[in-house]
Amino acid sequence: AYADAQACSSIAAAWNAAGAGDIIFVKAGTYGAQAITGSKAAETRVVGENGVTIGDIDSNASFFTLENMAASGWSSRTAGVHDITFRDVSISGNNGVFLDAESARDIKWIGGSLRDFSCTNCPAAMAVYAGETVGGTVMSTNILIDGVTFDNIRNTGGTGNHF
Repeated sequence: AYADAQACSSIAAAWNAAGAGDIIFVKAGTYGAQAITGSKAAETRVVGENGVTIGDIDSNASFFTLENMAASGWSSRTAGVHDITFRDVSISGNNGVFLDAESARDIKWIGGSLRDFSCTNCPAAMAVYAGETVGGTVMSTNILIDGVTFDNIRNTGGTGNHF
């Protein structure tokens, strides 16, 4: 386990250095956008102290758990990602949440919020293509969203929110 992500220069660098099953502790502060890539063989947790804020999260890794932090957006567009968990993660701002990955499975968002999204002609504030078949491929299965607050979501001229 890594005592803090700052010692590795970024949360993504700590992820890359961590082994399967490790816990990465993130000290309070503001971090830029993070690209979490490279799947682990077991759940690897990124846990924030109170007061952690990060930019966009692009998590194209399996067995990725993010806990107790705020972010400006999240997306995953890599085929086959699985076992991604957000626990007490709050996402706000104009980037929203987007899961558009072929055969993605076992995605959980437990607690936290999606709020203060305002956009004109955006595809969606939250788009989770679950169980949809595109070109013969099932997009995403086994999606759980529980205890998440949705507040102040406005999308004018777009195609709405997709679940």
